[in-house]
Amino acid sequence: MKPLNYKIQLRVERLTQTKSGIELTGNTLIIEEAEVLAIGSRVTTIKKGDNVLFKSWALDNVTIGDEIYSFIEEKNILAIK
Repeated sequence: MKPLNYKIQLRVERLTQTKSGIELTGNTLIIEEAEVLAIGSRVTTIKKGDNVLFKSWALDNVTIGDEIYSFIEEKNILAIK
């Protein structure tokens, strides 16, 4: 799968609770980390294989069959780890 323009495809570990054991609901704002799987042609600062930090609300998730694909725009990446 090839993201378009400024989109980035991520492999996201879905968090259901914090390290201290607090259960997370669907509307909880958290900072997540993910691995970059693929980048669009206009992405300039991120490369495949980078680990990035982002706010959970910034993701666009697409479900195809049993797979969930996560995409984010480059401008919503907070940092490269």
